[in-house]
Amino acid sequence: MADTPSKASSSDSSALAAPAVASGALLFFELEHVLVPGRELMLGAMRDVLAKEGIEVSPNLLMQYAECPQPELCLADLARESGSTKEVTEKMVADVNEAIQQGIADLEIRKPVMKWIEAALERKMAVAAVSYWPEEWAQLLYDHLALAALDVRLVVLKDVEKTFPQTASISKGIGENAPGAHWLLGLVSSAAACHATLAAKSHCLVFPDAYTEFQDFGGADDVLDDPDKLDPTETIEQMFPRLRTPA
Repeated sequence: MADTPSKASSSDSSALAAPAVASGALLFFELEHVLVPGRELMLGAMRDVLAKEGIEVSPNLLMQYAECPQPELCLADLARESGSTKEVTEKMVADVNEAIQQGIADLEIRKPVMKWIEAALERKMAVAAVSYWPEEWAQLLYDHLALAALDVRLVVLKDVEKTFPQTASISKGIGENAPGAHWLLGLVSSAAACHATLAAKSHCLVFPDAYTEFQDFGGADDVLDDPDKLDPTETIEQMFPRLRTPA
């Protein structure tokens, strides 16, 4: 993809509260899906709570819910498609939510992804962690990983739907939270996120997991089945020649 400016920056008044991206370059990543294995945590919590209620969810069916952003949007559908006629109660949703919040404390940063963050910061790129989780969870995870110390912005996307992000979700979120960002690189994990990243006129690298590895990532710059496949610094400099360190 050519090193051309993105339309993700916005003149919306909500962007005025966010600090501008001085370099014009931004690396963003899915907080709970790329930096840590949060999808595994969330889907596992949904499966386990339903199992306690006698509702068995097959691995293949669970995989179909990989792009569900929050349990309350999808738990009833998951139970129904498992063949259950049992009503999903508020307590069941609360039990899933509690398991996720407790599990956040055990999530650890994936080291190969941290290399991309470090390389971006060394090239004076701004860095943003994009989350689809409720703001409370996103902030809890952000604080647990001490991302503020790295000057990483937290961008919590709003108006989530059963399959997320939608096409314009990332462009809108980046525009409101990282004004002045014209040169974008997104690290994502699902087809929906890949398509939303491309819609923001951003470079896109996919880090698939066990739940998304069979999805269609057409248009992505690369799919990193091996997270160490690319050298972060070399790749960033190839995508954005203006960020190269003078010889």
